[in-house]
Amino acid sequence: MNFIEANFEHSEHFQEAVSMWDLDFRILSKNNFSSFLSIYTNQKFQIGRTKLDGKIQQLGIRPKGFRTLVVPVHNANNFIWLNKKTDGKQLLIFPENENIDAVSYTNFDVYVISIEESYLFETIEYLGYRNAKKYFGGSEKQINLSELFVKEFHQIADEFLYYVKSDKENGLNHSIKAHTFQFDNIILYLLRFFENNEYRYIIKPKRRRRDIAMKKAVDLINNDLDVMPTISQLCRYSGISERTLEYAFSEKFQVTPKDYIKATRLNKIRVELLRNNSKDCKISNIALFNGFWHMGQFAADYKKWFGELPSETLKR
Repeated sequence: MNFIEANFEHSEHFQEAVSMWDLDFRILSKNNFSSFLSIYTNQKFQIGRTKLDGKIQQLGIRPKGFRTLVVPVHNANNFIWLNKKTDGKQLLIFPENENIDAVSYTNFDVYVISIEESYLFETIEYLGYRNAKKYFGGSEKQINLSELFVKEFHQIADEFLYYVKSDKENGLNHSIKAHTFQFDNIILYLLRFFENNEYRYIIKPKRRRRDIAMKKAVDLINNDLDVMPTISQLCRYSGISERTLEYAFSEKFQVTPKDYIKATRLNKIRVELLRNNSKDCKISNIALFNGFWHMGQFAADYKKWFGELPSETLKR
């Protein structure tokens, strides 16, 4: 059994705990990363509850060969998912061939469920809920939920996580088969929801010119360039005015383009420091290479973003 329940103060420790996912968390504002994770994993499925605080861009690759759903916890805040706003009251189904692209803010609190494809579709066929199958194909789905559904799902998901947590704490070694039997209650609840209700999922909206332009700007920033682009270069490359660029970044990331560039630089430096185990590593050289010329200001910004000095990161 693979069960983890813990609070994490560093994003890289959180990312290590969800080993099925290849995640890249980028801290977008001055705050100390804090998170809670309760997650169970076996070969057929993974289910977990994730809480995050702060403005965080979530990028990465979801588990291959699995179908993934996200269900918000009651009273969870809004966040951005695949360039669309969610209001914290929608079930999200990942498309077949697309990965994570989300921006979360304060009080991000969701259940994430990944189910191995053959197991999911065999279960659908076995239980006879064939109408539910259409929800797991094609593009992403955003399905409006009632408050009752969110509360009931919260209860059965927490009951499952409590069950496997008790197993671990009491030294019990229930088989994967026993845990799968318990998890089937969650699948059954979801399939009944899909089968018995013709919920209209939100159709993928046409992408606005502003969104397309901002994606071009973000892609340029995230390229491994020796020198980060200026705001005027971003505007020329994306084909929009500085005012429109500012509005687009504020809408999605809740930061200015300039602060997004700074956050990208700081996160890149942090990754380099964590990967560098050389005794000859000079923090000042890495900072200069990433566009920070004033070492005192760089150290202050770094500590505000990550809650520790660059030298402390390098020692870990």
